[in-house]
Amino acid sequence: MPRKSLARRALTANAVFSGVSGLALATLAPFWAEVLLQSPPVWLSPALRVLGGGLVSFAAVLVWLAAAPERTARWTQLVIWADLAWVAMTVVLLVILWAQFTGAGITLLIAVAAVVAVFGMLQQRSLRRLPAQPGDATAS
Repeated sequence: MPRKSLARRALTANAVFSGVSGLALATLAPFWAEVLLQSPPVWLSPALRVLGGGLVSFAAVLVWLAAAPERTARWTQLVIWADLAWVAMTVVLLVILWAQFTGAGITLLIAVAAVVAVFGMLQQRSLRRLPAQPGDATAS
């Protein structure tokens, strides 16, 4: 697979997953609140709507990056860090609030974190293959 193609495919797949997940959260927030937590607090549905909107915005940025190869190497590292932060925060939430989550909520959070981790690894792999450009943080 060509180097730029791997970067574009990884970013595009991440964009699709993030966009669909964001739309699902934003439009079905009360449902997801019940799926995730045993006794969801009243603020969870609005928070999930905001998170969903953020994911849709993140997806739009990923599409923008995937569409322009000259931007890909420069910004992919930031996307990788965002994915890593998502996975890390999922672990923190599960450790701190384990007893509050439903079985389905725990399974869903772990599955989403695993998918996000795979995107991060694919993006990291593509970044290593892309030639460094002037001004890139990855240039040596």
